[in-house]
Amino acid sequence: MSFKLIDGNSLDKSIIREAAKETYHFVLIDGDHSYRAVRKDIDHYKPLADELLLFHDINTPKCGVRKAINKSKTKLNIEISHGDIMGIGIHDKTGSRAGK
Repeated sequence: MSFKLIDGNSLDKSIIREAAKETYHFVLIDGDHSYRAVRKDIDHYKPLADELLLFHDINTPKCGVRKAINKSKTKLNIEISHGDIMGIGIHDKTGSRAGK
């Protein structure tokens, strides 16, 4: 099994081009937490995830992650959190996970 880590600003055009060269089993979105940036990340990277699209900080107050997920109509099949801060959200593109 192998993985590819692309480390950089997710909104940088060279990073977007590098990432778009292939698709991935899962893509993690955990960058700028503003609504605008997360929406752009969803637009750029959701199509690259063959199976799972993961989000970090879905419950963090004063950030736009949850709003961007909701406005993009991306359904979170699984949510993992402890209390009402931070949290992981998983969008299962295959529809095979519980909580569809």
